[in-house]
Amino acid sequence: GLDPLTTTLANYQMPCRYMYGEISGDRDFNGTPDTNVRPYMAFKESSLLRADMSIPPSSSNPVTAIRDPFGNSYGYSTAKAANPGGTIGFNPTFDLWSIADGTAGTDQTKWVKNW
Repeated sequence: GLDPLTTTLANYQMPCRYMYGEISGDRDFNGTPDTNVRPYMAFKESSLLRADMSIPPSSSNPVTAIRDPFGNSYGYSTAKAANPGGTIGFNPTFDLWSIADGTAGTDQTKWVKNW
């Protein structure tokens, strides 16, 4: 239900963390794929947000989101896929975006997006 036009940057982390876990196979967010899970792709450590960026991801310093080139988490939403007739979202599968200046809102001229 994350709406790219009305949400705040603080709300991006939970959906982005979910996306990271699904893509990387690291569903416990400790920085390594879970056993018996084949990851779709691996991430560089510098591409992962965590509470303490000075040390690697671990169970005590879990991954909180995928870090975009601007140092923020990516926006990720499947709202349109969950409700195709609804007004939230743009793409029928998923929306993925980043905000160049770190301020969420309706000014899409600052966005890097897939719609």
